[in-house]
Amino acid sequence: MGFVIRFALKNIWRYKRRTIITFSAISFGIAVFVFTDSMLKGFHYESVRNFIDYESGHLKIYNREFYEEMEDEGFLLLDKGIDNYENVEKLIKWDDVSIAPRIAFRARLVNEEIGGDRPFTVIGIDPEKDSNVYKLPDAILSGRFLETGENGIIMGRMGAEKMEVELGDTLTLLTRTKNDTYQAISADVVGILDPPNPTINRTVAYIPLDIADADLDMEGSVTEIGLRAGSDDVDNLLHELMDRLTNSNLSQLRVVSWQELGKDWLTLSKTKTVGSYTIILVVFIIAAVGIINTMLMSVFERVQEIGMMRALGMTDREVLWRFIFEGAAIGFLGASVGVFLGLILNSYQVYHGFDWSFFADIDIGYRVMNVVKGVWNPGAFIFAFLFSIIVPALISIYPSRKAIKMEITEALRTT
Repeated sequence: MGFVIRFALKNIWRYKRRTIITFSAISFGIAVFVFTDSMLKGFHYESVRNFIDYESGHLKIYNREFYEEMEDEGFLLLDKGIDNYENVEKLIKWDDVSIAPRIAFRARLVNEEIGGDRPFTVIGIDPEKDSNVYKLPDAILSGRFLETGENGIIMGRMGAEKMEVELGDTLTLLTRTKNDTYQAISADVVGILDPPNPTINRTVAYIPLDIADADLDMEGSVTEIGLRAGSDDVDNLLHELMDRLTNSNLSQLRVVSWQELGKDWLTLSKTKTVGSYTIILVVFIIAAVGIINTMLMSVFERVQEIGMMRALGMTDREVLWRFIFEGAAIGFLGASVGVFLGLILNSYQVYHGFDWSFFADIDIGYRVMNVVKGVWNPGAFIFAFLFSIIVPALISIYPSRKAIKMEITEALRTT
């Protein structure tokens, strides 16, 4: 067997150009696969982090009717909120769980200086409690965070640019109250945010919770309560909360996980991942075609040589193994170079990342903008490496067996 392996390794350079082209295709396929896999995982993990930190928290509590209407029609029904939310807070309070009540409503923001207006989702927040669940204070670009009791508003940089708004400008919020009466709320811009979540950056603004409560006639009601868990066991916390609410005759409330809240973009993210992997598969197929061509040409051009080896006493099995080792050797060369190139390309992506801010105005299906870093995935390296060795080895079996089945005399006459 040692002789067969040495013979096979020596023969891979018999047709140098063909071998180099084949393992170069394999190398390119592996490098693209590893790089893209790292990028997609980086996009996913960054999206999850930005969604939890700026939109959903780990869990949210809603009135069931409010949530169903929001999911089905996109309406935020202020009259279907959580009444006496402070009692709910006391009921679900744990040492490792932070709680943030919010009032979310739709409004048109009017910049009277330029006469422009745009639809926004406006959220009333408790500045102190909210910062324990969400990371809005970390995203302050200019100005400052909200203070309780002030007629102030903060908004994302992209939304402010669309509205042509600067610090100190006064905006008018046109909306409806809990009692479905029209309301105009005047607020001064005290801060501009630049969160890495494009949804928040584009179309969301924030005012103090007590101002929203008074101007919207909420009477102590909120539309949602966000929670951040100190542990990773969010599912158990969800079920425990549901049990506690049910046992306290609060079954009209519903606890929703961040996965459920983000199911639309998570589905889109998975679809994009599948699409990207399909493209990578095409690259591998192209490489596989090169491998097939190389192995077919290698075997069929050497039918006479195969006949000679068999005539000299080499068994059919040894001949077969020789070409299997030859295919595997070409795959090994390509896999080694490909993994090395993948390591080099991916290192920069993992440690420095790439700036995707040029996609900021386009919904690419991820909650990311600015710099996104890749993720090391050893499984991708192992899969690509083994795939690139096994496939050429398996492909070489078919032409080898076909040549072996020929009569020795017929093989020797082949030119």
